[in-house]
Amino acid sequence: MPIVLRVWSAGLPHRRDRQPGFTLIELLVVISIIALLIAILLPVLGSARRDAQLIQSMSNLRQIGIASTAYSTDNRGGVPIKGTYRDLGNGPVYAGWCTWSFGGKFADRYWASRSAGVFDLAPSARPLNEYLYDGRLHPPVTGRANEDGPARPRGESERAPIELEVFQSPRDIATLQRAPFGQITPGVSCYDDIGTSYHWNYKWYFQLRDKYGLLNKRAFDQAQSNWQNQVDFQPSRFVLYHDQVTDAITGQYGNNGLSVVDGDFGLENHSAMVFFDGHASFEEVIARENSGDNYDLAFDEE
Repeated sequence: MPIVLRVWSAGLPHRRDRQPGFTLIELLVVISIIALLIAILLPVLGSARRDAQLIQSMSNLRQIGIASTAYSTDNRGGVPIKGTYRDLGNGPVYAGWCTWSFGGKFADRYWASRSAGVFDLAPSARPLNEYLYDGRLHPPVTGRANEDGPARPRGESERAPIELEVFQSPRDIATLQRAPFGQITPGVSCYDDIGTSYHWNYKWYFQLRDKYGLLNKRAFDQAQSNWQNQVDFQPSRFVLYHDQVTDAITGQYGNNGLSVVDGDFGLENHSAMVFFDGHASFEEVIARENSGDNYDLAFDEE
C-alpha cells in the first residue's frame, strides 16, 4: 500500500504573500467620485422628497375638502366657517373671524393675549374636527351649525396634547400669522401656532359683496348659505382652502399682502390649495393679478 511521507521543515515559518491595497492617490480618487455622486444625487433626492411632501399636503387638503362637503350636506348648504367670540363677563364681548376657524388643534398660548383671546380657538370650536377626528375630541365640537360660537367653550380651558395630523403640512416650518403679519416667526410652525397649516379662503365672500353690493356681514352670511351655488362660486376654479403662502400674498384684510413669498415647496408664490369642487392643485399666486378684484382667488381654467 502506498505510504505518504510528511516532511517537516525546521526552517523559518512560511510567509503569506502580501494582499494588494489602495494607494493614497487611488483612495483620493474614490473619495472624489463619491463626493461627486453625492453632489449630483442630493438635489434629486431633495426634489423627490419635496414632491412627495407636496402630494401629502394636497391629500390633506382633499380630505379637508371632502369633510367640508359632508358638513355642507348635513347643514343645509352651510360652510364650516363661523365667527368666534369671547365673553369677558362684566366687560365687552369680543368677536371676529379668522382663517383657521374651520378645523385644527389648540392654538398657541400667544393668541390668548391677542384681541381678548377671540382667535385662541379650541378644537371643539372648529366644526370640521368632528368629521375628521370625532373620537379624539374631548369635549366634542359644540354649538349649532352656521352660527357664531365661543372660541373656547366651557370646560375646555386647558390645552390638551392633541394632534390632528390632516391639518399639518409636511413642509410647514414657520408661521407667518403673528404681528407684523407676513413676517416669519422662527421656531414655531403655522400648525403649532394656530392649530392648522391651512387657511380658508377669506376672500370668497367678496365675490358676493361685489356682485350684489352687500355689506361685509351680509355678504358673509349670504355666502354661507350658497355653498353649492354654481353661478356665484364656479366650484372648479374657486379656492376653498390653501396653505399660508396664499394667505400671506393676498393679505388678511384688503390689499396689504406681500408681493413675494418663499413657497413651502421650493417655488416662490406657489401654494397648495383645494377648490370648491374638491380637486387639489399647486398654483402660482400673483399679487393683484390672478386673484381678481379684492382677491376672490378664482383661478382661470386652462
